[in-house]
Amino acid sequence: AAALTVAAISPRTSDWPVEVQASGWLAPWQEVVISAQVGGQRIISVNAEVGEIVSRDQLLTEFSRGSLENDILRLDAALESARASLEKATADADRARSLSGGTSISKQQAAQYYATERTAKADIASAEAQLASAKLDLTFTKVKAATAGVISSRSAAVGDVVNEGEELFRLVRDGRVEWQAEVPLNQLSAIKVGTPVIIPTPLGQISGEVRHISPSASESNGRVIVYVCSGAERKLPLSARSDPRI
Repeated sequence: AAALTVAAISPRTSDWPVEVQASGWLAPWQEVVISAQVGGQRIISVNAEVGEIVSRDQLLTEFSRGSLENDILRLDAALESARASLEKATADADRARSLSGGTSISKQQAAQYYATERTAKADIASAEAQLASAKLDLTFTKVKAATAGVISSRSAAVGDVVNEGEELFRLVRDGRVEWQAEVPLNQLSAIKVGTPVIIPTPLGQISGEVRHISPSASESNGRVIVYVCSGAERKLPLSARSDPRI
């Protein structure tokens, strides 16, 4: 009977890829909340819509300014009155200091003049601070984008009277989104930061890599969130941000 024919070859090494399949969703890399910094004012214009790409410091919405401008005029007048009071108090204090060596004025009356002068100076500082605050509030009537990005939600509407701290817009910072994959805990050993990832989408495959791995697992399903961003730029295209769960 014929014997089995064998051949001798040199040993070689090769990679044996291990693949982990997971499902997840696209989410903003960072979401920026833009809120009103002054309250009690009416919105007179809205200049950005959901899905619009905006640049840093771009005007998004504007509030009415009339009441704040009136406050500035009132506080400016109060400051001038405080300055006039300080002039009088300073003159009385200077006269008291020049007469303090004689008997023309008592020590108690001189001390009263000195205290009035200090109070007038404090009133000046307080009036200046209130005026500066009112002028700062006036600048807050123009709401600008804190950073470049894509508007993801808008609650501002023309005619609304806003409260201080009320949310007006949300935007995806720099238009960057990432894939957040749910990975079973028993498969996590094959994944580390920098592990390559292929994300299939209706627009085609997107190559990425693991940016971060959540330090804790979900209590409901025992899965761990793995954060994936694209390639060297660590940035997914803006056109992919509306893709549903993959």
